Amino acid sequence: MEAEVLGSIKRHLVDLLNSHPGHSESAPELGLLDFNDATLGVLDLELRVERAIQECIERFEPRVSRVSVTTLSNDGESLYLRFQVQATLELGRVPTQATIDLLLNNKRYHCET
Repeated sequence: MEAEVLGSIKRHLVDLLNSHPGHSESAPELGLLDFNDATLGVLDLELRVERAIQECIERFEPRVSRVSVTTLSNDGESLYLRFQVQATLELGRVPTQATIDLLLNNKRYHCET
């Protein structure tokens, strides 16, 4: 059951993070802004994206808590960004720690396996 819930959360995060504010009538603030601002430095961009991902997950994914997002090395590949999400899954009585790796390429988020 835990694997099924984690899979469901991953699918929801991909949908959630690929949504943009203003595209949902029932939740206009749902999703992430487009971070294609050339005036930002790489570090500033990473920090802003980390914070935005964390806030979005905390607000719109009720099955997780204590979310922490960090940027991972992209091995010198400048065409994508990688993030790691650490979160506590609320699965019944015993909370479970989970790690979800995200890849942002071609302006879309994907969960890495």
